Amino acid sequence: MYKLFLILAVLLYTHSSASTCIGTSTITERFNNADVILSGKVIKIDTTSFSDYTISDVTHFWQKVSLLVFKYYKGELQKDTVIVESGIGKGDCGATFKLNKTYIVFFYIHPERKDVHPERYVTTICEKNRIYNNKDNRTLLKLSRKYNQ
Repeated sequence: MYKLFLILAVLLYTHSSASTCIGTSTITERFNNADVILSGKVIKIDTTSFSDYTISDVTHFWQKVSLLVFKYYKGELQKDTVIVESGIGKGDCGATFKLNKTYIVFFYIHPERKDVHPERYVTTICEKNRIYNNKDNRTLLKLSRKYNQ
């Protein structure tokens, strides 16, 4: 009975989480929702795996993306490089990154771990990270000035 409840809870959580990505969101909405926003170049991507035997014997894959920071728009961390975690894609909502490309990245401090590990930064496809472009840069600079007043 406990396993059935656990499976249902995970399915409901997964369904509700996935549905939050559906549709479009403005850059202002993403700005307001993110803990940290930056532009930076991907300098390293490490993929790790872990097994979650509480639900099934499935192996999950996770990537740690190291970014050389060019500009903080929100939540300045005073760091030249930041490691952002995400799934690897392929149905797990992981964001796609390519080595040596420059991105605008929206991410948050992992909500379950803010008190224990405040430097665990997470992003997904829902944050709609993108290749750096001047139009979004200008918009984020304006939002950043308003936010920091």
